[in-house]
Amino acid sequence: MAIFKVVQHIGDLTDNANAVINSTGHITKTGLYRISNAASQAAHFSINGNPNAGTDPDAGHILAGTEIIVKGHSPKKANIIAASAATSCVLTAEGNSQPFAVGDYATLTGSSVAGYNTAITHVEVTAVSGTSITVNANTSALAAFTGSATLSKSAKVSAQGDTNNGLEVYVDEVSIVAG
Repeated sequence: MAIFKVVQHIGDLTDNANAVINSTGHITKTGLYRISNAASQAAHFSINGNPNAGTDPDAGHILAGTEIIVKGHSPKKANIIAASAATSCVLTAEGNSQPFAVGDYATLTGSSVAGYNTAITHVEVTAVSGTSITVNANTSALAAFTGSATLSKSAKVSAQGDTNNGLEVYVDEVSIVAG
């Protein structure tokens, strides 16, 4: 039997009809999620940068009154040493490479120019080349980037009940501590 530790609570996804409900974006820490369905009917869920549990072809299914552990995308991080003040922000990663791919979603933290942390919150990576990462964030009005920051992969969780009777799904990111 495995023992899991909650790393972060992602959200309570609830609805009284059958709408698709999304969590807010969160930095991926382990990529391992515990999804609990407290409703009396089954639900669909999806975990990625821009999920839609109602239409994603790789959406999962959870039975009523059950809990499952699922593996989402693995965490990614890069130390950022430069950022452009532009309509599409170009970030420069320290070192010889960076782990991001086009289509990933990312969040910047730790910038001494706080506007970059705000503008680059769960935004799509639109281009990568060597140590350059272009994100869909308008930073053109910000002061020059100074110091360094961390760019981390981020995700959202989406859920939708199977019927018009609602949705009650609780999502945590977890780590395995024993087992």
